Amino acid sequence: LANAAKKADDPALRKEFEAQSAAAKSEAKSLKALAKEQNNTAKSAKNLGDVLSSGPMKALGVGAVAIGAAGAAFFGLAKNAAAAGDEAFLTAQKLGISTEELTRFGFMAEQSGVDVKAIEMSMSTLSRAAIANTDEFRRWGISLTDNSGKLKDNSTLFKEAMGTVAGLENNTAKLAAAQQLFGDSGKDLIPMLNMGAEGMQAMADQSDALGVTISSTSALAANDFNNSMGQMTSVLGSMTREIGTQFMPVFTKAFKGGTEVVNKMRPVIVAV
Repeated sequence: LANAAKKADDPALRKEFEAQSAAAKSEAKSLKALAKEQNNTAKSAKNLGDVLSSGPMKALGVGAVAIGAAGAAFFGLAKNAAAAGDEAFLTAQKLGISTEELTRFGFMAEQSGVDVKAIEMSMSTLSRAAIANTDEFRRWGISLTDNSGKLKDNSTLFKEAMGTVAGLENNTAKLAAAQQLFGDSGKDLIPMLNMGAEGMQAMADQSDALGVTISSTSALAANDFNNSMGQMTSVLGSMTREIGTQFMPVFTKAFKGGTEVVNKMRPVIVAV
């Protein structure tokens, strides 16, 4: 900048360059002082590191790392459990059944090689048919209402329909009943239905015994966990945006000022 100032023919421009040169020298001194301060900080950090690496402090450090690792592991377990529980909670709500029944059906499907989505689609189809009071239920001897005349809940109706289809010995009739009651996805349930009513109940009991069944309490806790974690993420994101917004004017002013200086110095710098 000093050389550029000497070569400038315009006195006003020369004065501007000399001012910029002086500012640059001042900034260089400040940077030098900052570097010295950082060097002192580094030495202090090294001394602190020596203390922390000593016997007792090192043991405490290892303990802290172990506690941190254990905490991270437990959080990972909680997060995975919450993901499964929350998914069961939301899906059960969509289908109008309990998470216990949903996860039992899921275990039956898994053990018989049936896609869980087939159960969800079949149950949705069955519910729509029940509201429409279609002839398929009467054709296969399935009552839509209980003894009090109320419409049966989805879980009860689904289990009764599966039991009816599973009890058909003729494979042609079984396939026809499955598709009429459960829609196109009914055929996908055949491997599970072939276990029979007793076999499916045994699978449901095994799901409970093995701890596969997710209780409504656990599913609700998982949903609350995920919601709370999502709220925390949203709050942190909002806070960082607010802090960033406050710094925007500072950097904007610096960018504009730098642009003006560069534009003014462009002719001399190019000439040099």
